[in-house]
Amino acid sequence: MQTKLQKLLNESRFTPHTDLENTLFVNVQKKIRIIMRIKLASYFTIGILSSISLVFYLNALYVDLSNSGAYNYLHLIVGEDVNTLLLISKEMLYAILESIPMMSITLSLGLLFMVMISINGVLVSLQRKFIYNKY
Repeated sequence: MQTKLQKLLNESRFTPHTDLENTLFVNVQKKIRIIMRIKLASYFTIGILSSISLVFYLNALYVDLSNSGAYNYLHLIVGEDVNTLLLISKEMLYAILESIPMMSITLSLGLLFMVMISINGVLVSLQRKFIYNKY
């Protein structure tokens, strides 16, 4: 009985699976598709959320610029004579730099950067999705 069992185990151990390569390839393709869908969904979600928040931060930037008087300084630069501008340029430059809301500008540019990265990620994911669906 023990020899029959040992013979059976030896025979079953060395029989190759004929469909193993195909099932491995199919499983790898499924994993790749799942990962691509997750990446696409995450890039799309981050892009939508940062686009929505970008609208609010641009509005806040506009309000901050209106309240700070930076438009008044810029109007003085455009409207005054060149000689007067050269005389007060150093003080005006410091006043403009102090009045610009740097935090709002930084947040707006950061969100704009996130939107651009998300758009790039979505496009790359869609391109890869179309390439892998061909095969």
